[in-house]
Amino acid sequence: MCDFAAWPLACFVPVTPPDDTETTARAASDEAKKGFPPAAPRRRRSGSYVVRLRPATAGGAHGHRRLHSLVRAHGMRAESLQMLGDSGHTFVARLRAADRAHSRGSAAARLAAHPEIERLERNVTYRACVFSAPSPASSQRVDWGIQRVGASLSSTKSGDGQGTAGGNVHVFVLDTGVTHPDVAVVEDRFFLGGSASDENGHGTFCAGVIGALDNSSYTVGVCPGVPVHNFRVLDENGAGTLASLVAAMQAVLAWRAANPGTPCVVSMSLGVPAPAWNMLDGLVQSAINDSGIVVCVAAGNDGVDCAGNSPAHVPEAITVGAYDSSDRLAPWSNWGPDVDLLAPGANILALWPTSGPAASADGGDPAAGVHTLSGTSMATPCVAGVAALYLSRFPRATPAQVKSALIDAAARARDSGQNPPIDLQGRAGTTALGVWAGAF
Repeated sequence: MCDFAAWPLACFVPVTPPDDTETTARAASDEAKKGFPPAAPRRRRSGSYVVRLRPATAGGAHGHRRLHSLVRAHGMRAESLQMLGDSGHTFVARLRAADRAHSRGSAAARLAAHPEIERLERNVTYRACVFSAPSPASSQRVDWGIQRVGASLSSTKSGDGQGTAGGNVHVFVLDTGVTHPDVAVVEDRFFLGGSASDENGHGTFCAGVIGALDNSSYTVGVCPGVPVHNFRVLDENGAGTLASLVAAMQAVLAWRAANPGTPCVVSMSLGVPAPAWNMLDGLVQSAINDSGIVVCVAAGNDGVDCAGNSPAHVPEAITVGAYDSSDRLAPWSNWGPDVDLLAPGANILALWPTSGPAASADGGDPAAGVHTLSGTSMATPCVAGVAALYLSRFPRATPAQVKSALIDAAARARDSGQNPPIDLQGRAGTTALGVWAGAF
């Protein structure tokens, strides 16, 4: 969890493994010539990679053995090699150069060019960062963002104490975990190993914006009571790897294949600066185009064009920027033509863990079970909740139809005066449409 003072603008901070560091025989010899005893050779550093074999290569145990063989053939050793998901073709590998004659970087590049390798990428870290302030509460409160997007006018009438979305739509929250009695969690999975409990607070917050129950406690979500799949991909510091996200997306695809008649939405309030297309981008695109899954992603909090952020730049995803309670684009919100919709993201009130290490972290009040945060991380689940509302009424809609319907509803509400356009603060080329739940 990032603090406002420490991270005034950053939302997504990549942590890239260090470059190769090797002690050469020549350097040791030079030291000896100068009268110094030769330094003990430092161990060659390993690096973490995500590797995907081409479908034509046999997967599973055979693929595991084949990848080991390819790694050795390219001058490296695999300190660890673990299969991701059930496909049998995707692995996370910790590799290092086999000897001083090889550079891990150049060896990895040669391996990536091998005809049996479809993708090989550094296992970079994705991070969710937000701005926070404590906000105690003793009874259910309806946040300004819920009111602003017309959720009280939707089919569930968020805030009336009794609305529910039912169970025909499922939402997958890929985040730090979800731990709160006010969320209808139907599945808990942790893709970093260990517990799916939220030790950070960010994931619980986002799940609350999507679907906090409409009752007499805490807050209420855009789509109250929607079944939530808690897919924890980020650790207690709000950081997760490409490998954890790839494994989670593969699990979403497997669930969809087993439940083809149940519409679902993925909410991802995370990302990393990545101008180039990467493995996660490809999986998000495949989930949308091939499996009919709606995916909502955060634009980012760097105050720049989100074209350089993954997965925000995936064109088929619903990419979300943030605005404040004065209907102005937040100064830290990313912008640009890749942003599809805007949503409330400044000083948003939603759920917070009531127990565990995150309960009192970052100014949270465990007795209240709520917290106030800002960021495109908060805006994204608002749009995911609206998408779930739409799918609860039109369960056979494709992701493209859902995206189009949300944009059209926002435009109609703007034209009627219910949904004023957002002041873009000079960010030309960015949509001024705020999402509108009142139509569904």
